[in-house]
Amino acid sequence: MLRFYQIDMTVWSALSWPIFSVFGPFLVPFTLLCSPKYKA
Repeated sequence: MLRFYQIDMTVWSALSWPIFSVFGPFLVPFTLLCSPKYKA
């Protein structure tokens, strides 16, 4: 179980970096526009 968890975390870290590099630039201004502090 622990070995499977370590493999799963390695796969997740390998997949999360390209996903974050693609969606990161869009996610930052989107969260800034949706935050109530920015609207007020």
